[in-house]
Amino acid sequence: MARVALQHSYTSDGSPDVASEALDTAPRGGIRRLFTPSIQATQVFLLLVVLVPALLVMGLGYYRRFETRRAEEFRANIEVAMDSAIAFEAYLTGVLRQQLAIGIALTSPQPLPPAQVQRLLVASVNEYPSIKRIDWMDAQGRVLASNNPVHVGLDNSDRQYVKDIVLGRQWT
Repeated sequence: MARVALQHSYTSDGSPDVASEALDTAPRGGIRRLFTPSIQATQVFLLLVVLVPALLVMGLGYYRRFETRRAEEFRANIEVAMDSAIAFEAYLTGVLRQQLAIGIALTSPQPLPPAQVQRLLVASVNEYPSIKRIDWMDAQGRVLASNNPVHVGLDNSDRQYVKDIVLGRQWT
């Protein structure tokens, strides 16, 4: 049978030192094991000293690459948006110029026959596929001519865009 000898420590006043006894009876694993001078603990420490900075540097490199690509993509998107805006503005300017030409033709001193007015409006709608309907109205909002003959004679005076034009807006 093996005998275990227990040593007790005492403080200067003669009372038992409970703190040192608790440390002596604590298991040898966990954090305390990492700080004991063993080969395994030294290897883990060296591995952490080398790997953590290397991983941080790699992570920073990946983050910088991500930010660079994101900035390039943002610049490309801005260019596409600006090109789209320029194309849309050119399209809208073309539509407005054509509408002005139609307006000048329809308000000429020699009025055009209704069939020719309708052909002019149909040709204008065919030129721009995004335009579905062109109506020529009088000041009260009644349709005098249209690319679709069914709309001739319709009263649009209750529509907000007609009210805006009557109040002096150039177009709406």
